[in-house]
Amino acid sequence: MTKHVLVIGGMRPVHKQLKKHNAKLTLMTDRKKIKNSDAGIYERIIGIENVEDTNEWIELAKAINKIEPFYAIGAYHEKLQDKAALIAEELGLNFYSYEVIQTVRNKVLMREKLNSNGIDNVKFSCAINRRDIERFIDGVGLPVVLKPVDEWGSIGVSIIKEKNEIDKALALIKAENPNKEVLVEEYLNGDEYSVEVFSQNGKHIVTVITKKFKNQTYPVEKGHVVFASIPSSIRSKIEKKVYDCLACLGITHGPSHTEVIVDPSGNINIVETHTRLGGDFIPELIEKSTGIDLIKMTAQQTLGEDVGIPELKIKHYHAIWYYLPEEEGEICEINGLENVRASEGVVEANLLKNKGDVVRSALSSFDRLAYVIAKGNSTDDALSKAKNAIKKINVKLV
Repeated sequence: MTKHVLVIGGMRPVHKQLKKHNAKLTLMTDRKKIKNSDAGIYERIIGIENVEDTNEWIELAKAINKIEPFYAIGAYHEKLQDKAALIAEELGLNFYSYEVIQTVRNKVLMREKLNSNGIDNVKFSCAINRRDIERFIDGVGLPVVLKPVDEWGSIGVSIIKEKNEIDKALALIKAENPNKEVLVEEYLNGDEYSVEVFSQNGKHIVTVITKKFKNQTYPVEKGHVVFASIPSSIRSKIEKKVYDCLACLGITHGPSHTEVIVDPSGNINIVETHTRLGGDFIPELIEKSTGIDLIKMTAQQTLGEDVGIPELKIKHYHAIWYYLPEEEGEICEINGLENVRASEGVVEANLLKNKGDVVRSALSSFDRLAYVIAKGNSTDDALSKAKNAIKKINVKLV
């Protein structure tokens, strides 16, 4: 039987897997995100001009459902999952509730729920202006982290080490939206990891724990490695913390991506969590390293299949490393990609910017210039090969 699925927003790799499983797809998304190649994937494409008009999303979905009823709904990127939740409630389809999506997406609500239920004890506050941030600093000390309450990809995130850095960090968040809510929280010192979980009927399975490497002032990710080399005792503590977090927030199915900090004493705190697959090629690295295909599993679950989680077997270690710009300017020359691809252990490398693009010192994940994925016999080996290869990219700015 062909199943009609309403997909909301992006994550086309999952959409393509749905189509491979004989699903008929209707796409509803931000009109500006529609691509020329989409015609080959979807039966219908509905572009929404005003993405904040919730009523338009619901009414259009109802109209299509009347013509050809939906079997399921899927939304695999957090930006539009609130719309999917409201549509699912209206049409009686299985999806997360609006409350769950809002609590996960809004970092203030997430902190409140985790702290009030004893899962975490991170000090935080919602801030409107500089004075709010100063008051928080006076109470907890420096450094602190400033971030938008509902963004992704490290957009607007700053680590404030001195009070004279507040205005610049606040301006970074308020540049696009002066009314943007801001979260200020204590700085969590330690090593950062991301935990990729797949859930089914409230049962959670950690597929991989990934070690992450970030810049200091603007914590843009420089790279990560699958798998993290950590003691089994720390791994068990991370898994328990993440399982408790997911249960507290009501995350019961599908993929989730949770970031944690392990401090020097072995204490673990949640940075944030997401009801989606990890970004920055994490699903692809997991498949290369283990054969576990989280993208395929996500599509199968959307279609109502009982997804079995394969036993975790490490075949290889893989690392990704990015080229981050350190200054502003227009790219007048960017080369060396073929030398990168020919480097030992490299399995994939690509440019993310091109000649003529204007770049800045990396303030978010979208400022990175190139990436390389390398395979190794250990975490250190994979990381070393990726780092060495990316050095062969040459960039000149004017």
